[in-house]
Amino acid sequence: MSGDQSFLGAGASFEGKLSFGGTVHIDGHFRGDVRADGTLVVGERGVVEAEAIAVGALIVRGSVIGSVDAKQSVCVTETGRLEGRVMTPRFSVEEGGRVNAAIEMGER
Repeated sequence: MSGDQSFLGAGASFEGKLSFGGTVHIDGHFRGDVRADGTLVVGERGVVEAEAIAVGALIVRGSVIGSVDAKQSVCVTETGRLEGRVMTPRFSVEEGGRVNAAIEMGER
């Protein structure tokens, strides 16, 4: 996928490799690998299961399970759940957000 913004809606399911520029919003279920310079937004109904998620930024409103490498930042909102491993220079969790991950922070 490429472009400024793409969307995988609720009820949709996709398995494979995802690469993009700009922003991708997932409200469905994705399983596979994600490699992009852009922003991945996992919506409240979204589920992402990935061996590797390498993105510019990650916003978690739904569920992410896997290994995350974000060049800019990771934000887990009040409805978000993140499990796995995270490497990023900036990490934030809103009240109510759930994190069960090994987190490594530092400039990259």
